[in-house]
Amino acid sequence: MSVFTKWGNRLTAVVLLLLLVGAVVAYGVMPVVASFRTTEESFVHTEDLLTRFGQSAATRDAYRAQIKALSEGQTGSGLYVPGDTPALAAADLQERIRAAVNRSGGEIKSTQILASQRQGDFERVGLRIALSMPMEPLLDLLYSLEAGRPYLFVNNLEIAARVSRRRSEPAANEDPVLAIRFDLYGFLRPEIG
Repeated sequence: MSVFTKWGNRLTAVVLLLLLVGAVVAYGVMPVVASFRTTEESFVHTEDLLTRFGQSAATRDAYRAQIKALSEGQTGSGLYVPGDTPALAAADLQERIRAAVNRSGGEIKSTQILASQRQGDFERVGLRIALSMPMEPLLDLLYSLEAGRPYLFVNNLEIAARVSRRRSEPAANEDPVLAIRFDLYGFLRPEIG
């Protein structure tokens, strides 16, 4: 038995040595290796970000120039009601409608400036208008307002005909003067930048 005990002791020592080496590797070396891998991946990711940021910085001035050109293009495009403030834009709208109604042969009864409203990035400016004119010029007026520039929108259109009830004046009913009310809206140029 002494031989068996001798070999058993050696085998036990070898197994304990292997367990000790395994524990040192598992709890000492592997975390250090994993830490190095994580650090290396982080370093590669950081280098990639730096490269992308460098490319973005190189194109920043070009993008700013494009934004400025687009902004200047919008100013002269005629899409928006001119004016830096809602009050100035409403005054411009009043002048436009007054000129258009005069050209059409109508008569403005009243105009009221509506409160400006934010709609997303845009500010809506509007007027409530009451006027009188015959049907044909009204059609031309509405078309010129909505089809022209700046872009204007007619809303809440109300039309009432003043019909003569006298039998002695049937010609007055052929092209009656209409009482018209509507809201007219336009938008201010949004702030860019």
